[in-house]
Amino acid sequence: MQVLKGCKKLAITVCSMGRIPGGYITNHVYSWVDPEGRNVSPPPDSHETNQRQGQGMEERTVILNMDDGRSLGLMIRGGAEYGLGIYITGVDPGSAADACALKVP
Repeated sequence: MQVLKGCKKLAITVCSMGRIPGGYITNHVYSWVDPEGRNVSPPPDSHETNQRQGQGMEERTVILNMDDGRSLGLMIRGGAEYGLGIYITGVDPGSAADACALKVP
């Protein structure tokens, strides 16, 4: 995070996945657990879902302007520690991501 605080502009490449694996509503906080409440990730359908959604996805690069003191404003889910890609699940109003019109379906 310290690297991001020193940047005036941040370029990120994004593509629409339609939904995050195991979820139905993307603007929601998710926790994947087994019946005993232990963390499990990725959910069983994620590999198959990623293969289906990988076809025909369009990538775009978004430039976030960080020099006005706004927060980055990305709500994310996943990451290497869960064996998943990084999914943007929401955008904070008034943030740098919101200012460049980044939306979550």
